[in-house]
Amino acid sequence: MERNYDDYIYVDSEYMKCVYESIAVNLRKEREKQGLSVIDLEKISGIDRSAIYKMESNKRRFGLENLIKICFALKIKLSDLYKDL
Repeated sequence: MERNYDDYIYVDSEYMKCVYESIAVNLRKEREKQGLSVIDLEKISGIDRSAIYKMESNKRRFGLENLIKICFALKIKLSDLYKDL
């Protein structure tokens, strides 16, 4: 039986909207819980503050590399950002 690559990469777009929304909400919550401003997170993570604002407001899609930098800066696991799914 031949397997189709598309069978493995298909993700429902509505589900992905929920994933990004959950990450955005949890990112802001975690940053605020730690008492950090966006400027503080920019300094610690090396990610531009405008990008962080856009991530937290779910106006920008973010890649794995930036998520890892943010998690490292906040000292949290990546799974903490999508724990509510």
